Amino acid sequence: MTSMDRRLQLIYDMTESTNTIADVGTDHGYLICSLVQGGKAKQGIATDINKLPLESAINEITKLNLQDKIITYLTDGLRSVEEDIDSVIVAGMGGELISKIIVDSDYKAHSERMYYLQPMTKPHLLRQFLFDNGFVILEEKCTVAGNRPYSVIKTKWTDTKESYSLYDLYMGKICVDTDSYAREYILKIIEQTDKKIFGLKHNQDREEYLKYKELCDKLKSQINM
Repeated sequence: MTSMDRRLQLIYDMTESTNTIADVGTDHGYLICSLVQGGKAKQGIATDINKLPLESAINEITKLNLQDKIITYLTDGLRSVEEDIDSVIVAGMGGELISKIIVDSDYKAHSERMYYLQPMTKPHLLRQFLFDNGFVILEEKCTVAGNRPYSVIKTKWTDTKESYSLYDLYMGKICVDTDSYAREYILKIIEQTDKKIFGLKHNQDREEYLKYKELCDKLKSQINM
């Protein structure tokens, strides 16, 4: 199979076997090719909004002789895609853009779909979108690639809205006790929240300050800081 970094490998490992899977923003096509090659998907859909990355994916697909199993689309998200899709991967984008792509995918009409999401930035906003719109986070794991920690979210729309805390927005379903990379992920969040706390303290927004101070203290206690 195509060589992948830890970030893509984690998405691959978390993906369940399915009939047709779409990789939105496929870039070089490494992940979608590996999923089809590895037998995790019978058919793949590779989409990208930019021509050059899609051409790279097409070259990879052709090199591996997967043209009859992977269909490519130059499109935004899943627009123009005609095939029935069971699973969707949206990786390597900001949390807000991933949320928009999910909205545009008409998720309520496809409640059977599984989504695998890997936000590069603002994962807390992506989790908030999921919680607010009836998605259930089934699993979430961390990894480190290029000296940066990331998480991958496995989720499905069930139209069930659960209550959530600030901690849930920043940690999701990551299991601190069993996830090998949870410490690195938590350290990243602590760094971000420390900066936010500093700003809130000087803006004299005491209520928000106390909320984020409590979050930061809880995170530090989990890794014995």
